[in-house]
Amino acid sequence: MLPTILAVALSVPAAAAQPQEPQEQQPGPLFQPAPAGDPIPEWIGEVSGERMLEDVRTLAGFHTRHTLSETESDTRGIGAARRWIRRRFEALAAQEGSRLKVFEQRAERNFRTREGQRTVEVVNVAAFLPGMDVEATGRTYVVSGHYDSRVGERWDAETFAPGANDDASGTAAVLELARVLAGAELPANVIFLCVAGEEQGLWGAELFQERMAGEGREIDAFLTNDIIGGVEGGGGDSAPTTMRVFSGADGLHSKSRELARLIQLVARKYVPEADVRMVFRLDRFGRGGDHIPAHNAKIAAVRFSEAYEHYDRQHQDVREEDGRRYGDLPEHLSPEFMGLVAKVNGATLLELALGP
Repeated sequence: MLPTILAVALSVPAAAAQPQEPQEQQPGPLFQPAPAGDPIPEWIGEVSGERMLEDVRTLAGFHTRHTLSETESDTRGIGAARRWIRRRFEALAAQEGSRLKVFEQRAERNFRTREGQRTVEVVNVAAFLPGMDVEATGRTYVVSGHYDSRVGERWDAETFAPGANDDASGTAAVLELARVLAGAELPANVIFLCVAGEEQGLWGAELFQERMAGEGREIDAFLTNDIIGGVEGGGGDSAPTTMRVFSGADGLHSKSRELARLIQLVARKYVPEADVRMVFRLDRFGRGGDHIPAHNAKIAAVRFSEAYEHYDRQHQDVREEDGRRYGDLPEHLSPEFMGLVAKVNGATLLELALGP
C-alpha cells in the first residue's frame, strides 16, 4: 500500500504543490441566510417574549403547581393551572384558520411519601397539529415543557411555589409556539405538550412516551424546554443570548446528538443572535429532564436550558435571608431571552416538519 501512496504523491504536478493564495471560505448552505420565500423567518418573527412572560406570571399566580396540590380550586393548585392551560389551547384551536386539536393524557401514579402511600392523577395537556402528508400516527415532532412546580421539600404541596423559571418558562414557550403555528400546514405532525409530575420523577413524560408507543405513533424528535428564562448565574455571570442544549449518547453519536447539532445549525441560519452551546451529556450532573424517556426509547431528544443556573432561585422557598432574596419568581426572568429560546425551538420544529 505504501509504495502506491508514494507513487500517487509523486505524480502530483509540481504546480499543485506550490503554496497557493489563501481563498476566502464560503459558508455552506446551512450557514447562509434564509432564502427569499422561506416561511420560517416570518413564523418565528411572531414569537413574543413579553407574551411569554405574561403566561409565566399567570402560572406563578396559582400559588403552587405541585403535582400533589389542590385540584378543585379555580385559582390555586395544579388543577387550576392545567385547566387554564387547556383553555389557552382551546382558545387557539377555536380561532379562524386554526388546525389545532386539544387532548389530555391521564394516569394514576402510586408512590410513597414520608406520610405513607399516596395515589395521584398525572395529567398532560397538549395540542396536536396534524400534518398534511402523513397519518396521525406518522412522522411527528414534539415540543414540551413541564407545568408543575415545587419548593425545597420535594413533597410539600402547600407552600408558595411560583416555579416561574422551573418551569413556567418552558410551558410558556410551548403555548407561544402553539399560538404562532396554530394554522400552519406542515407536511409532518407537531405536538405541543405540557406535562406534569416532572419534579417527582418525570411522570408526565413517561406517561406520554407510554401512550405514544401504545398507539404506534412515530415520534421523530422531542424538544423539551426546562429553565429557559434566566440569564444570570449565582456567581454573577450573565449570558443574555446563550442557551445550552443537552444531548445524550452511549459513545460519540446518537440520534439525540445529531438533533443537537442540527439545532445549532438551524439557529445560525434563522436566529443568528442566539448562541447555542451543545453540551454532550444527557443532562446536568445528578439531574434529569423530560427528554430522557424519549431518548431512552431511541428517539432523538434534547433539553434546552439557560447557560447559568441561579440556585437561589431554584427549588427554594420564597424568602429573604441576610439581604439575599430566594425563590423562583417572574421578576428574575428575561422576556428577551425566553423569546430567543422559543425562536430556536420554532425554527427547529419547522426545519424538521417542512422537510420531506
